Formats: sequence, C-alpha cells, structure tokens
Amino acid sequence: MNLTRIAALAIAVSAAMSPDWALSFTLTFENIPLAVAPPTPPNQGSGSAVLGFYNDDPVYHRKNAESLNTTFSDEALAICSNDVTQGCAGNFPKPPSGSSAVGSVSTDSFKFTVSPGLYLTALSFYYIDAGTGTYPGFQLFSDGTELLNVPLAPCGAGICDWRLVEVLPEVLAKAPVTSVAFLGKANSVAFDDVSLTTAVREIPEPSTYALSLLGLALVAAAGRRRKR
Repeated sequence: MNLTRIAALAIAVSAAMSPDWALSFTLTFENIPLAVAPPTPPNQGSGSAVLGFYNDDPVYHRKNAESLNTTFSDEALAICSNDVTQGCAGNFPKPPSGSSAVGSVSTDSFKFTVSPGLYLTALSFYYIDAGTGTYPGFQLFSDGTELLNVPLAPCGAGICDWRLVEVLPEVLAKAPVTSVAFLGKANSVAFDDVSLTTAVREIPEPSTYALSLLGLALVAAAGRRRKR
C-alpha cells in the first residue's frame, strides 16, 4: 500500500469517527395550552405563551409538550385565527396548517433559540402581515452575534395570502445559526409552519485528530517523493 492510499484511508477513518446527527420537524403552534403560574407567565390575553413548549416545557410542564430542543422568547404567542374559530384573537386568514400561528402583540420582534450544541441546517416558514408599514422580516444569529437581517415584502393595502420563505442552505452554512428572530410591527405580523433541521457534530476524540494529522502528513510526504 503506497503513501497516498494510506493517507486516504486515515482521512476516511477520521471522517467516519465524526458523524453528524440531524432532526427535521415543523412547528405548527397548535394546541399549546396556557402557561399557568407559578412562576407568573407573560401576558397571555391574545394567545398562549410558547416559551419552552417545544423543549419539554421544563418550567410549566404543559400537557403534550414536545422534545424539539427549541425555546421561544417571552413575546411569542400561539394565536388562533378568528377566520377558523370565532372569538380567537388572530385577525388573519386560516394558517397553512390548523388554526394557530405565532406572533407578538407587544413588541416588534421575538426569537427562538435551539439548545446548546445544536445549529440549523435548514429553515423555512410562512408569514402574513397587515400591509404597508408592518415591516416583516427575520434575522439569523450565531451565539448572539447577528449574521443576517432580511426584510420581507409586506402585503399591499391589507392582509393578503400566506407566503412561504425558504432560507438557502448556503446562507445557513456560513456560520452555525443558533437562533432566529422574527420581525414585524406588533400585532400586525404572524408566522406559521416553521420548519427546521437541527444538527450537531460530535467533538472528535484525540485519536481522530491524530488520524487526520497522519493523513495530511502522509499526503505531504507523497508529494515530496513525486518531486524527487
């Protein structure tokens, strides 16, 4: 076996020892119960506070909480559409799935964050707004550092249909995206069917680094032999 083949084998073994883990899912904001004290939850006059519902809900322990490693900021409310159920606070057409969407009635932004050690490899969502002056958009963050701020086109004179946004994989590949902020005038923009793929790469063992270095060293040695 020549040096080049040994190098290739070492690098291949190194790659095999650092597997990727990924989970794909969609947040629909359906059937999220109100958060009940203690502790005192955020104002839920217009909908249910999402909070850690998609991360096993460690604080409020609500029924049917999901283990999706995704936590929302206090401002995010699951709001049902009055177009589907009379008496609901949402003045928007039926969401893409079910009867509820996520939005804020108190601030111009809210955020979700994935659990430590995870990052996003895929992201898409639907949004709707009340028209000119609502300023819909989203931001991508890596460990608190803003990577990208994207304004979205608002509806015209009034509410229009739900629109799909798909973030390009190459955008997410620039840096590990760990949180996303949704933007828009308070009580005027809603989002739904937030589809994510989260992934984590295991920290390689010291032996893995050694194999990688061996492979690179052997490639360099093979190069020097060819020059001779």
